[in-house]
Amino acid sequence: MEPAVSGIALGNLEALADAISAQVGGAVTIEDVQSRVLAYSSSEDAVDDIRKLTILGRRVPQWRISAMEESGFFRALWASGDVVHRSASDDEPERFAIAVKAGTEILGSIWVATSGTPGHDMVEVLRNCAAAAVSHLLFYRSLHSGLALQVDTAARDLLKGHGSADLLAERAGLSAALPAIVLVIRSDDPRRMDINPRVPELVTLKSSLQGGRPVVVPREGSLWVILTGFRTPEEAQARARTVAESLVEPLDSMLPGRTWISVGTAVSSLHGVRDSLRSAELALRALKFSPAAGTVGSAPDLGNEMALVQLGDSLAGADFSRPTPVDRLVNHDGERGDTALVDTLRAYLDAFGNIPKAARQLGYHPNSFRYRLRKMEEISGIKLEDPDARLLAQIQLRLLPGVGDGQRNG
Repeated sequence: MEPAVSGIALGNLEALADAISAQVGGAVTIEDVQSRVLAYSSSEDAVDDIRKLTILGRRVPQWRISAMEESGFFRALWASGDVVHRSASDDEPERFAIAVKAGTEILGSIWVATSGTPGHDMVEVLRNCAAAAVSHLLFYRSLHSGLALQVDTAARDLLKGHGSADLLAERAGLSAALPAIVLVIRSDDPRRMDINPRVPELVTLKSSLQGGRPVVVPREGSLWVILTGFRTPEEAQARARTVAESLVEPLDSMLPGRTWISVGTAVSSLHGVRDSLRSAELALRALKFSPAAGTVGSAPDLGNEMALVQLGDSLAGADFSRPTPVDRLVNHDGERGDTALVDTLRAYLDAFGNIPKAARQLGYHPNSFRYRLRKMEEISGIKLEDPDARLLAQIQLRLLPGVGDGQRNG
């Protein structure tokens, strides 16, 4: 073991990075197998744009990861037990890297940014440092996995209503007195979100870039995200909305299908995050309930949609006099295996009786739509000139199975 490395306290990766940097004469990062930065040296040697971006994001930029995967560099790095050299090119600065392995298990890697061909001494020093880093990374992983579990448990308990804000603040290094807000992220393919470890990492990065202190809690195909560290509830509300919008494009590329992101109402302290979660969950239901609202929204901006969801909840068990006009349409379409006449009525009502607009919504010529509308009136018996009939039809259409679960097409 190198003398400069041997005296470092177990798990102190920042000190380890500085010691390696001093030994090899270059700027060092220590990374895990997902290319997340665990520590970096304070040396200013060979600080290029890629290193700056890596340190700022606490992770190698995704486009660099993709390029190294495609070129086979990672395969070579993980397979080799020695220093791997990547020469400089037009868009790639020079790097020396070595995998840190405990037997056959890959724990991470050490990267050195320098210039020029390394001498035999540098290569040998880096080999020795990689061997010394094994115990540090094992200890670091054990320590942080245990702490992460404690933070996750404290956050989950708090959001479920039987935890302590002070306990979460203590474990996560937060201030319980600062404003907080909750985001909910849900995919229509929940299994993909559950198995994709980069989703929580992306959420953490985007939140941190907005100055927030995030706690990400995975939960059954969705994520609960507590954001705190802001000076006022108004700042928390605005920053959380920005975080949500910044997640749309990368999540769309990472997850198949649709992803909804709702932002709750900001609260004055960490003690109120349960209320913020309730508003975020209701806002998410509102987004799925009303396709026109989009896939990203904040509770303060979704008042009408949220009220409709709550009205639907109240009326879900109502025993209407049967059959209503909507019942007749549902039965008719069910026998035919489609939703043509139900869709015709919905489009007409959504367009406030504007036939050209309703026809465009369904992709019909106005004359074809008028024919369908007459057929719909004949089968259902609805009197479209009656405001009470229109109101009841709107309510029942909203309560049809699937409408509140995001299955309706807008």
